[in-house]
Amino acid sequence: MTWYSRQKRGRRRSQKSNFYMTYKAKKLKGLFGCPRGIGVNSRWFASSMATPTSSEPRVLTRTHFIGWSWSFASQGVQIIAQAGAFLLLARSLPVRDIGVFIGVGAVTSILTPFAAMGTANTLIKHVSRQHEELAERWNVAVSASFWFGLLASLFAGLACRLLLPAAVPSYAIMALVFADLLAWRWTQLISLTLQGLSEIDRKSQLEMLAVCARAGAALALFLLPGRLRTLTTWLAIYSGTGVLVAGLSMWRSVVRFGKPNLRRMPRAAELKEGFGFVLSPSTQTVNNDADKFLLAKLADLSATAVYGTAYKILSAAFVPVQALLTVTYPQFFRHGRHGIRHASRFAAACLPGALIYSLAAGVVLFCSAPFVVKILGPGYAATVSIVRWLSVLPVLKAVQLFCADSLTGADFQNLRVAVQGLVAVINILLNVILIPRHGWWGAVSATLISDTLLAFLLTACVVKLHNREQRSGEELAFPGS
Repeated sequence: MTWYSRQKRGRRRSQKSNFYMTYKAKKLKGLFGCPRGIGVNSRWFASSMATPTSSEPRVLTRTHFIGWSWSFASQGVQIIAQAGAFLLLARSLPVRDIGVFIGVGAVTSILTPFAAMGTANTLIKHVSRQHEELAERWNVAVSASFWFGLLASLFAGLACRLLLPAAVPSYAIMALVFADLLAWRWTQLISLTLQGLSEIDRKSQLEMLAVCARAGAALALFLLPGRLRTLTTWLAIYSGTGVLVAGLSMWRSVVRFGKPNLRRMPRAAELKEGFGFVLSPSTQTVNNDADKFLLAKLADLSATAVYGTAYKILSAAFVPVQALLTVTYPQFFRHGRHGIRHASRFAAACLPGALIYSLAAGVVLFCSAPFVVKILGPGYAATVSIVRWLSVLPVLKAVQLFCADSLTGADFQNLRVAVQGLVAVINILLNVILIPRHGWWGAVSATLISDTLLAFLLTACVVKLHNREQRSGEELAFPGS
């Protein structure tokens, strides 16, 4: 074979290979970008991210369904494992100890976003738009999670001591703060990183590993002899399991993303951008959890346990919608960079199915609430009434979160934070006024009022911005998008 023939054959093979790879890329390209087998720094991914999104949101794609299936499976496993773990804890510990666990957890959940200063969310925002920023954003997120996590732990310990009753032991506060803000936080960081990469399958697998480990910890406590089933034993098992899972997940992340540099602290501009992502989940968590630690402070730990149990049941019912929100979150940034109209249309395409499910879930919750007493025992009798009164929450939460993600995707994060912050303040004031007089019924009333108001205000903001952009014919988004 001559030199010219070999060169000609090589060019033909290269053309066939390029055609095949282009065909496979187009076939596999969907909501989450890069197909399997193409590296994370590929030019293909960058070019796909630079392509403007269609004005008509594509919702029912194959990749959408696969991602939703993984997320739904993960959320389902989490709920089943959490329900099983809680049932085992309820059978192993007194109601007051369960109240301690829920009360401290409510405070730490509010401060959890401060443990990374929003760097994980900014990672999702920038990596979903421009994949080449992964290495830099990963370094910043890990460093911020370590240093700000330590700082948030100190504040959480002081806040728990001031907000919770003196009956809550200090060692329980220290152990739960360490576990929630330092140990278990690392798995959340890696999970959000995988979400930014649109690897919903691996994110879901990591979440299932973490929740099954927690359930295993609860099972270990339940299998111990009765005299060893104490709050102290549970805290030791819970914290130890968190350290083990965090160590394994960090080892795997270092193998893939490289060893992080803890000296790479976020710059002032990065902290400013991330602070909006800190305030948003914080205010949202205040709306969800302020009533729990205020019940522990202003009422009693038994009422906190009963109310917290009802809220966990409602969270379980919201799993399919939460799975959809997990899959669509990076997409809101891709649609939103072209204006609020694109983001709101994408939300409007997703919302009908979520509302239909939420309505059906509310009806099922209302009808099946009496089974709680048969499962958990007579100490949780008040949970039946609480679940029935709050059965409308899935519908309100669906409207809130899709509208809120539309604002975030179009870089109206500050507006989202302002609305959620206003409602959070109203929620706290209502709880402070109503709980001392009416106990858990006051917390229920405050939750219904504040969640209805939040859904209305977020919807009004999206509709107003959409109409303004439509009239002006220009894309509405904050500078820097």
